[in-house]
Amino acid sequence: MSDKTKSFIQLAVENHKLTHATIEVLTECNCRCIHCYIPEHNSYGLSFETLVRIFKELREIGVFEITFTGGEFFIRRDACDILRAARDLGFNINLFSNISLLTPTIVEEIAGLYLCNVSCTVFSLNSQIHDSITGVPGSLAKILSSIEMIRKHPIPLEIKTILMKANANAYIDLIPFCAERKIKYLATTNIFPKQNYDMLPSEMLLSGDELKKVLSDIDGIRDFDKPRGVTDNDYICNSIHHSIYVDCKGDVYPCNLLPLKLGSLLEESLSNIWMDKSRFCGVLDYRWGDIQECASCKSKQFCYRCTGLAYAATNSLLEKDESNCVFSNARIELFT
Repeated sequence: MSDKTKSFIQLAVENHKLTHATIEVLTECNCRCIHCYIPEHNSYGLSFETLVRIFKELREIGVFEITFTGGEFFIRRDACDILRAARDLGFNINLFSNISLLTPTIVEEIAGLYLCNVSCTVFSLNSQIHDSITGVPGSLAKILSSIEMIRKHPIPLEIKTILMKANANAYIDLIPFCAERKIKYLATTNIFPKQNYDMLPSEMLLSGDELKKVLSDIDGIRDFDKPRGVTDNDYICNSIHHSIYVDCKGDVYPCNLLPLKLGSLLEESLSNIWMDKSRFCGVLDYRWGDIQECASCKSKQFCYRCTGLAYAATNSLLEKDESNCVFSNARIELFT
């Protein structure tokens, strides 16, 4: 992110100006990833007409960027129509997809829409490991085939790997794989509880000892190799001051990890929802200094605490998240 972009986002945060929306288009998916935070894959999502109406509301309020997620986006028969409608309104678009359903025709259509980013997940270049995580035999082969189709076009592609106990070292092979193909690569250890508060995915998180073996490499990929510089006066979450999440039913939340329903776009306008700060239950005003347990923590400068994850683990917005403490404590040992 450039310095100009950072300054723009900071200005939006300070003024509670909505600039970005993540839209869960559907929850149906052709994979059953063992760590997925979606409890049920049974919704095809809102109608095309309703989505277009939402796009227009987003544009009117000042949003310029949309991230589409699912479920698997290309299960929708109108997937390319959705992308085109959003682009016609001038949105920058990021697309999250497992890309296993792509065809040459779809790829050509995507290329003509000039998306900002297409992001897919490869859990390992070992098909046994990858397919055991997705729950679908042959899924890696389909994704690799789609990657080669995409590379024939000027489509900005990102490959990410979510590291867990089953694939802790997968990034070692994927770094050169992406470098040789000039594909952006991202590795993360983030795994989220299910939206129904089932904590089962958290059992797949790397332990402290496992984390220490890979954290230096992973933080290097993510540019987490220096102190964050957080102060007690900083907001506990910047993104909720300029970004929202719309689920496949049209309900609005601060983000996909914070189950604080702000309203429904099927019942009222986005402007009413966003401008009524009372719906946020005070979370917009919370600062790092309000988290008493974190005030004197020696690992604070290496902490990337997520408010949504903390809430899922503790049912509180202002308590520390023990799972994140494992990460920040490991970081301070590595970098100080």
